[in-house]
Amino acid sequence: MTWQNPFPDMWIPSDPPGSDPLALTRSALARVVEEVLGEHPAVAVQATAVSGPPARVLVEAAEGADLLVVGSRGRGGFAGVMLGSVSLHCVSHSPCPVVVVRGAAKSV
Repeated sequence: MTWQNPFPDMWIPSDPPGSDPLALTRSALARVVEEVLGEHPAVAVQATAVSGPPARVLVEAAEGADLLVVGSRGRGGFAGVMLGSVSLHCVSHSPCPVVVVRGAAKSV
């Protein structure tokens, strides 16, 4: 999981003073992994929190990997058939094969 300040040249008081973005990201990631895989996953999971642009971080992490799996946050309708900017970047620049996993189809 990554995080980045969208306005690095500006001070934006979005987090309480003394908050730690890395700790907050690690906590959110741990919750997601436990929610999806349960308390004791049957598969090995390496959960990593990194500061930086998501697309760049994922492509760098894929170096030496057999496969990169990313999600697609499609917005539904016409936009829902398109890849998001992160998944498109990964498909275009990854050093290994990429699988884009889409959410379950929703009935209209």
